[in-house]
Amino acid sequence: HHPRFHIGESLLQMNLPVLERLGVLDKVRAMGVFKAAADFEADNERGYNNFAFARAIGNSPPHAYQVWRQDFDKMLFEHAREAGADAREGHEVVKVEQVGPRETWLDVRIDDGRSCRIQARYVVDASGRDALLASKNKLRRKNDKHQSAAVFGHFRGAELRTGEDAGNISIYNFDYGWMWMIPLPNGVMSVGAVARPEYFKQRKGRNNVDFLTDTLKLCPALWQRLAHAELIDGEVRVTGNYSYDSTCMGGVGWILIGDAFAFLDPVFSSGVYL
Repeated sequence: HHPRFHIGESLLQMNLPVLERLGVLDKVRAMGVFKAAADFEADNERGYNNFAFARAIGNSPPHAYQVWRQDFDKMLFEHAREAGADAREGHEVVKVEQVGPRETWLDVRIDDGRSCRIQARYVVDASGRDALLASKNKLRRKNDKHQSAAVFGHFRGAELRTGEDAGNISIYNFDYGWMWMIPLPNGVMSVGAVARPEYFKQRKGRNNVDFLTDTLKLCPALWQRLAHAELIDGEVRVTGNYSYDSTCMGGVGWILIGDAFAFLDPVFSSGVYL
């Protein structure tokens, strides 16, 4: 049921033409934080280098947005329903059986205890990191060179960049990986760290809040921007197994989209675009 928490708040610029074609760009503009650039920590007077999206080669839009994904996803779902889609919440596909090129049967479990079967001519798997079809058909493969994990939380009162850089996503390097700061609506900042598995083994029973705090302190420039910030609801999330793809994107009668096909180390939310 929407809304539901989801990572992936920092949208790519090339999402904008897609969102405009769908007729939801005004809704995204109203709910999002304007993002004109990404910045990376640097040893200069202001402490970072700015990479403005307006300098991109080709026809890439000069800006993007950062959104609360639960609100963004809910808006897209409701828009699909308004456009005529039979959009059902509380339904989980538990089995997929393809019996012909244009005949697939889906077993669906409904959260009120009922179940049903749906016949589909074409299946679009948008199951995200659950990767339903890729897992079922043994198409999913890990990236053994990049099995990182992430720990992150949402803070209120973090220091923004000044002026037109206020909506920047900020990227920091540290000895075990990298960190992000993503400005979100209503004064909230998503802050987290991506690191290699050996770093996460150092948790040694520490609770997630302490582990996130100790990790962020490893980057003084980032930690300074959190000097007057407060972790919202004391909630910290940890997720792993970040990078994977599938040996095949689709076949006769089916296709994998977004994270159901592949997941990248999330500097930006490429899964939304894909």
